[in-house]
Amino acid sequence: MKSEREWIYAAAVLTALCVVLALGLMPRIDGLLPALRILPAWMLGTVIAGIIMLFGQMALNKVESPAAEFAKIWRNERPRVFAALAILLLAGLNMVSFMWVKTLLNYLVPFWADPMLARADAAIFLGHDPWRLLAP
Repeated sequence: MKSEREWIYAAAVLTALCVVLALGLMPRIDGLLPALRILPAWMLGTVIAGIIMLFGQMALNKVESPAAEFAKIWRNERPRVFAALAILLLAGLNMVSFMWVKTLLNYLVPFWADPMLARADAAIFLGHDPWRLLAP
């Protein structure tokens, strides 16, 4: 059982490091909130998906009363339910922190190919921007 939990500690440390990196390098802090607003929807969506999967498992196992089974799980497995929710929250925070760091890529390491590709576009389209040629 211990080996099954070891990855959670590593994931928590990596998520915390990612958050610290993003907060330390972010040029403007207003970019943090849009990604953070995704977290409640992430939690709700994963919980709903988990409940649907649990209902499916109950249907396959021909459980007579899913409501009674949910009540039994809540009574007997409450610590595991909270642990699962904490892991889902950790996964959501990891996703958000990655979104923060991902936006830093252009800021920290500008794409080297952009000027070259812009010159190639200019040559192909005879000095005109292609999106202007196709716009209504």
